[in-house]
Amino acid sequence: MTVRMRASEKDSTTSNNCIFECRASSRGPQLLVSVRSLTEAGAAKRGGADIIDLKEPAMGPLGRASLELCREVDRQYAGTHPITAAGGELVDYLDGVDPLSDLIELNQCMALVKLGTSRLANRANWQNEVAALLSELPTPSQVVLVAYADAEKANSPTQERVAAATAEVGGRVAMVDTFDKQGAKLLELWSLDDLSRFVDLARRYSMAAATAGRVGLDEIAEIATAGADIIGVRGAACLSGKRDRKVDARLVAKLHRVVADWQASRS
Repeated sequence: MTVRMRASEKDSTTSNNCIFECRASSRGPQLLVSVRSLTEAGAAKRGGADIIDLKEPAMGPLGRASLELCREVDRQYAGTHPITAAGGELVDYLDGVDPLSDLIELNQCMALVKLGTSRLANRANWQNEVAALLSELPTPSQVVLVAYADAEKANSPTQERVAAATAEVGGRVAMVDTFDKQGAKLLELWSLDDLSRFVDLARRYSMAAATAGRVGLDEIAEIATAGADIIGVRGAACLSGKRDRKVDARLVAKLHRVVADWQASRS
């Protein structure tokens, strides 16, 4: 599978017309780099990132990027790269902690908005609540509900239930991440067989499979072999490997080269 953009019939005047489609391909995974500033977005672009993702790492695993940053990066790079954003945790919108108006604007200007599923596992009828919330958005299909590999720590639903809820709103991407960014990595929580089963789960719903969770340079080839369509990184693209440091174009280039080498080995 690969991910590409196409123009939406809904609105041809904003980058909301950038939506994700999945189609069979041998191209291999795309590299998503999460950034927290316009400067970092430039570094990600120079290093060869396929997708520029906006987030605020200090605000949690899917810390919501500021609307100002989203507008700036959208104006600068939407014509050349898919621009995605972390939107925070779903429960905070359901409980009125985060304003729905902010989520609506993110949905209007970003190709995808990623929303975490922490604190939902014990919430009765969370799927119906989420479906009702997303029905308020201009384009619910451009939302990704993110499952957490450390689901017990996040108090989040299983990957199966999260994928089903994503498909229910017409989502195009199933994603797994880690909740505790000081804890175990994705591949310490999941085996490669677990990851392959997640990819198969996404395929059953005709969705692309995206992965993140403290993914390192030496893990990219393994994740690619498991079939992931999108590999997301933050810390591995930052100086000293720390997610609170700046994204460096040279580190992004190293990550991009690993993806390219893996693709070349399969051609």
